[in-house]
Amino acid sequence: MLRLIGLFITLSALSLPGLSQGLIINEFMASNSYVLSDNSGDFDDWIEIYNPTGTDIDLAGYYFSDNPNNKLKYQIPSTNPIFTTITAGGYLIFWADGDTTQGPTHLDFRLFSEGESIILTNQQETIEDLIQFTEQKKNVSYSRIPNGTGSFFYC
Repeated sequence: MLRLIGLFITLSALSLPGLSQGLIINEFMASNSYVLSDNSGDFDDWIEIYNPTGTDIDLAGYYFSDNPNNKLKYQIPSTNPIFTTITAGGYLIFWADGDTTQGPTHLDFRLFSEGESIILTNQQETIEDLIQFTEQKKNVSYSRIPNGTGSFFYC
C-alpha cells in the first residue's frame, strides 16, 4: 500500500499547479553502479531532461534541487553553453554526483535512492518540473513512457 501511495505522489507531480510546462524531468537513476558512465568513467546517479519545445534551451542559470524547501539549491553555471544547451526535441543528462569540478552538467548533490524529490527551476524561479519518488531499484532507471508526456515506469 505504501508503494502505491508513493507511486500516486510521483504521478500526481505531473499536474502540479504552477509548473511552467517547459522542460521535463524525463528519466533518472538514483542508484547507478554499472549502467551509464559520465565523462570521467564514473557510474553516478543521473537525471535526464527533455526539451519538448521547438527551440534550443540553454540551462545556464537554471536550478536543480533535491529539497522542496530549497528549490534554488544548485545553479547550473554559465561557463560552457555547448554542454548545457538542450536542442529542440532533445535530451540532456545531468550527473547527481556531488562533484561540480567535473563540468557544468555535474550537480553538487547526489540522489537518495530511498526516495526524495528532483526539482528543476528556471531562471525566473518558476518550477519547470518536480518529481517526488519513493525507493528506487539499483541500476534501473525510472522514466516517462512515452518520453516527455507519459507516466513513470521502471525501465
